[in-house]
Amino acid sequence: MTRRCYLLTASLLLALGACVASADTHQGPEVTDTTEILSVHLEERSERSPPTWESDLVFSTEPYDSLPLANFAEAGFLPDGSLLVSRFTELLLFDPAGLLLRRLGRRGDGPGEFRGAFHLLIGSDSTVTVTEFGSGRLSTLRPTGEVVRIVPRLRVAAEMAVDPITILADGRTLATYWQARPNRSIPGIGIGPIERDSAPLMVYDSTGVSTDRLGLWLGLERAQVRLADEPARLPLRFARGVAYDGRGSATVIGLTDSLNLSLYVDTTLVLRLTGSSPAVQPSGDMIAEWERAVREADPTVAQSYIRAIRTAPVVSALPVVGAVVLDDQANIWVGAYVAPGQSTRQWRIFSSTGVPLGQLDLPAWTDPIFPGRSELLDVAGDRLVLLRISPSGEPVLEVRAVRH
Repeated sequence: MTRRCYLLTASLLLALGACVASADTHQGPEVTDTTEILSVHLEERSERSPPTWESDLVFSTEPYDSLPLANFAEAGFLPDGSLLVSRFTELLLFDPAGLLLRRLGRRGDGPGEFRGAFHLLIGSDSTVTVTEFGSGRLSTLRPTGEVVRIVPRLRVAAEMAVDPITILADGRTLATYWQARPNRSIPGIGIGPIERDSAPLMVYDSTGVSTDRLGLWLGLERAQVRLADEPARLPLRFARGVAYDGRGSATVIGLTDSLNLSLYVDTTLVLRLTGSSPAVQPSGDMIAEWERAVREADPTVAQSYIRAIRTAPVVSALPVVGAVVLDDQANIWVGAYVAPGQSTRQWRIFSSTGVPLGQLDLPAWTDPIFPGRSELLDVAGDRLVLLRISPSGEPVLEVRAVRH
């Protein structure tokens, strides 16, 4: 799941220590089919828009106030419609009506035990792979909790961390470098005064050894600044980067600068989806709202962070894409970029062949520092699950039914 976020305080302390926008193209996209790769380009203007979808609340986890979630919680639907949720050292399984059926796992390092359950990767064979924050361990389980396979970690060069995206049926993993850390000691790709992280789509075998690379994208925009009198490479305000998601055997990845997505099935590129969009420059009001959002997120570290970022360049244009999500049919959900202060995100849904299917507005959850995090955690059948913040300020999950 696209969709990566870390607790602000812990992440910044770590640093101190060391849409489709305006793509109204339901009619006549430009399609090129060569060498079995389908290329679809969507023009900015069109006479018709895809149909509008709506959603209705099915249940929320808010009544379970004794089971607090973190704001980096993940969730995924199983084939029977039940919902699996990661919660620190265990997993929670809810039935389709929202009843808590059982807990899976406990604190520890053995099979079926967790110290930081993080991403949930839903496989095409109904298994679920749990990745762990910190250790990088991957545990593949059946819905019953039976452990199928454990990979201690995906091997990578020193000082780099790997973000798993998709687990294939044969046990291979598709992954890229973790983009959302506040500081990096390894320089990125220099583009004037701005650096961009390297974001390769890597293939790992079932033992965690890298065997291939499917492509390379420009990742998160950063600048060299001084934070607490130490050099740091911090993400820019409104930083552009790379968005990605995986479900079953499908993976989508692409830049957030514009609509420019690649869809893979297993390790084969099957679709390039591109589109035109106007460049929008960040305004002074947007910058002020960004700073307000940072202070609200964590006032203990906000001022030093804001002071450092004020010396960094301003991006030439806002991102166009805010997040991407793959549903259980390999349809691509493209979320428009949402600036701090905005409360709604528009999602455009495309088939795996690039056909516009619909559009849907949903409540947005944004992180002012770590771009790419999506409140939309999973979509399957006619249901979706959202990460929300309750009136009391606690993270909760909402399951909604989609009406086409």
